[in-house]
Order: sequence, then C-alpha cells, then structure tokens
Amino acid sequence: MKKSILVIIAFILIVLPSISLALILGPYTGHVIDSQTGESVEGASVLIYWKKRVPTLIEGHSELIKAELVYTDKDGRYDIKRFFANLGLLSSLESTQLIIYQPGYQAYIVRVWHDSPYSKPDHSFKEKDNVVKLDRIPPNFDYKQHYEKIDDALRGIDVYL
Repeated sequence: MKKSILVIIAFILIVLPSISLALILGPYTGHVIDSQTGESVEGASVLIYWKKRVPTLIEGHSELIKAELVYTDKDGRYDIKRFFANLGLLSSLESTQLIIYQPGYQAYIVRVWHDSPYSKPDHSFKEKDNVVKLDRIPPNFDYKQHYEKIDDALRGIDVYL
C-alpha cells in the first residue's frame, strides 16, 4: 500500500508538470483595402498576438503566447502561418488581438475573447480571408484618442517586450 502511494506521488511530481496542452492556431489570412476607393493597401502593418489565462490559487493572470508582425504585400494581402500554442497544463486560450495600421488611415483593432462567457463573439473578424476596410483619417481628426486606442491594444504585449 505504501509503495503504491509513493508511485502515485512520484507520478504526480514527475510526469504531470511535463504534460501540457497545445492548440493549433491559424493560419490567418486577409486583405486590407481602402474603404473609399476599394484599392489594396500595401505595406500596412498587421500585428496579431494571442494570450492565455493561467489560473492561480487566488485569481489567475494573463500571459502572452506569441506575437507576430507582418506587412501586407503589393496586393494588400497578409498571411500568418499556423503554429502550435503551448498552453501548459491548466491554462486556456484567453484572447486573440489583431491591430492593422497604415499611416494616413485609422487603425483597425479587434480583440476576440475565447474564454469569457460574458463577451459576445466579434463576427467582423474571420481567421481566413478576413477583409479589412481601412478608413482614411478625416480633417479635424482626434489623434490623441486614436493613439490612446492603439496604446491600449498594445498594452497586452508591452510588458513582455
């Protein structure tokens, strides 16, 4: 009986910490166009990052899984390859955040919450063939508020850089 308890304790201490859950995320593809002309926007920066929720005894915290920055090609298209996301043993995918920015245009920012029963799914974002229409910056534009939105979106990864 004592030997079986020792074997179970050894299993818990040695094997369980090495077990981790992984997700396959991606691929993510899209097309960025000018909302007024319908023309492709070349060279727009496309930043995407994923966060996981790590439970702790008290509350838990968020951790960055991965961040990737790509630029749209001459046809305004972007492609982010598939990858394996290591979540660890008890963590879950929390959110996917996408920020598309090109000078002269308003930033496109979308956050998809994966583990919150309180948030409604954002149907404006699709993983494959996502079409993003960037609006040009109008006269008398509130740059301060615009950059605050971008800063807020980047706050999810700045602590990791």
